[in-house]
Amino acid sequence: MKVQQWSKPYINGVYSKGQQVGNMKTMRIDYNQWSAYLRQYSLHYLVIILSGLLGAYVELMLAPRTGSLQFHKEDPAINKSYVKDEMVSTPECVAMSAVLALLVITGYCSAGKKYLNKIGAAPWMGGRPEGFSKEWHLLHLSIICQMLALSITCALTCALKLIIGNTRPDFLARCQLKNSDADTQGFLPFYTIKNCQQKDLSILYEGLKSTPSGHSSLVSCGLGFLYLWQCRFIKGSSKKHAWCPLLALLVMVSRVVDHKHHWYDLIFGGVLGYVILRFAWRSVFDNGAPAMLLPAPVSYP
Repeated sequence: MKVQQWSKPYINGVYSKGQQVGNMKTMRIDYNQWSAYLRQYSLHYLVIILSGLLGAYVELMLAPRTGSLQFHKEDPAINKSYVKDEMVSTPECVAMSAVLALLVITGYCSAGKKYLNKIGAAPWMGGRPEGFSKEWHLLHLSIICQMLALSITCALTCALKLIIGNTRPDFLARCQLKNSDADTQGFLPFYTIKNCQQKDLSILYEGLKSTPSGHSSLVSCGLGFLYLWQCRFIKGSSKKHAWCPLLALLVMVSRVVDHKHHWYDLIFGGVLGYVILRFAWRSVFDNGAPAMLLPAPVSYP
């Protein structure tokens, strides 16, 4: 059988080699191509990692400020009951914000390619290694965009919660004021955190993380991303994707029902998540793409 060596330049005179066996053409993985491809997004990877680490550190290791905290025991804004079983828990919120979008997008890019809009010569389509399909390249960039938006949203939300230190609607129930303070010091207009007898500090400190709403920022970012992605890349009317913002709205409203947030916390969190999403979307899909080091891939029959 006739074996013919072939080669094709891909960058700066460097060649990607393969073999042609009869009528079949094969291609070996060129690690230089893949290295150049991944380097285009190195800044995105770095921001995702650093933002994720920062968010985890702030959430797990730091406590909200309490030095200037003063509250009134008759304040109707913070005297709601403490609801232990939330309508939408934090793991469920993360699943809707991150996992759901990942499953939907992966499904379209792998098994549902026929439902995708025709991917033209968009700037962000450049730089793919040979043999890497448009659909898998789209999936890769979509994951980058989603993780970039969510990681920054998480980090900023956690940091703002500690900086602002606003009390939740159920703070008094969390605080558990001493009876002696309520009886003998009733004439005092304000109390401090020293008057609380809550032994579980995690419950108490969580009561000081009302603004902005983390659930709202995450779902507006994650489900907002899924909505934008489907409107742009899926055939048909955008109306059929309206379930994404509706689901996000239901999650946000549940936080008020569960006495976890004030109404303005929801607005703050929702706007924060969506603004960061637009920034991430622009940096990946609407900025003219990263440096186009590689030409468009050559397809082989």
